[in-house]
Amino acid sequence: MRLTLIENWARHLWAAWSVRIAYLVALPGIVWPVIPDDVRAALPPEYVQIFAIVAAVSIAVARVVNQPKLTGAGQTGAEQSGAGE
Repeated sequence: MRLTLIENWARHLWAAWSVRIAYLVALPGIVWPVIPDDVRAALPPEYVQIFAIVAAVSIAVARVVNQPKLTGAGQTGAEQSGAGE
């Protein structure tokens, strides 16, 4: 199987909801080292776990939901790219 980039991949880096959510998931890992220790200690570990689960499910849902601004007039990404033929 050969991996190829999707059409307009650069546009998807900023416009696709799955990518936007993935950026939000990465944000805590980036800022965590600069958060003061007392603030980190105040955050229950369950919150971090819940955030990770909600984010993962959100990415999966956003990945399969039709995003007309990305794919055209109501076309799904698979229809636009000719996948499934």
